[in-house]
Amino acid sequence: MIKKQYGDVMMVGQSGNKYRFGTWPLGTRFRPVPAVYFVSKRFVQETTFRRARHEVIFIGETENMSEVPGAHVETRDFEKFGANCICLFANEDKEVRMDIVRDLVLSNRPLMRQTA
Repeated sequence: MIKKQYGDVMMVGQSGNKYRFGTWPLGTRFRPVPAVYFVSKRFVQETTFRRARHEVIFIGETENMSEVPGAHVETRDFEKFGANCICLFANEDKEVRMDIVRDLVLSNRPLMRQTA
């Protein structure tokens, strides 16, 4: 099943750097691209412009988005927090991805922490 992208969301790290993430429904299958991603509970505010906001549940990085992100974390663990959205920022460089994850974790305080 192909799922439609919701749009984009801008995330700001503790450093002040801004990152534009594409947003999709949780469970979307992706191509094998390296990326920083976060899982969130997405809320749509019923206003004139229908803005969405995100409660960040988990932030991670992967070499291959076609694999289950955060293999050590089961989707049902995300769903305990009401997860319904996955967002990604493609980047080829693993060191850069890891720096972005650290930057975003410090400013967004996800509900779940990455282990190992």
